[in-house]
Amino acid sequence: MDFDCSLALLLDTGEVGCEVPFWRLGDECYYVNQHLPVSWSEARHFCRGLGSDLAQPGVVAKLRAALLMRYPEDHPSVLWVGASEAGGNEGNWRWVSGARVSSEDWAQDQPDGGNQNCVVLSRHEHPSLHDSPCYTHATFICQAANVTATATASTTATAATTVN
Repeated sequence: MDFDCSLALLLDTGEVGCEVPFWRLGDECYYVNQHLPVSWSEARHFCRGLGSDLAQPGVVAKLRAALLMRYPEDHPSVLWVGASEAGGNEGNWRWVSGARVSSEDWAQDQPDGGNQNCVVLSRHEHPSLHDSPCYTHATFICQAANVTATATASTTATAATTVN
């Protein structure tokens, strides 16, 4: 199995830039709940309780590779992420932010339709997204704002306000 060693430089344990229990990958903070399989809506509710949301990674492949490094065991093999069919419109796949899910991130023959309106990330495939029934129980990954980036933006905005 080949690993991109440059990912090790981006993978952080949460001490810098992300609040515990989140860990950093580049400019994004993640938390994997690997012990409580729940439905997609329950997973989203849990993430929101942590001040975050289901993950909507900037680069799905980078997140998948980081998960393999951080959790080398087989569990969890699939995780809920923050994408679903928006407004019940068949084929209108959107991240929770409203951004369109890239066709490049879907696993082969995915999405395959039917009553599968939510999205899981498979750790063992690239590309790695699969559609799944929202009521299925799976573990999940939350994404929070990078504390360092948020603090820097806030400080910059405050400085700009006080200068004017």
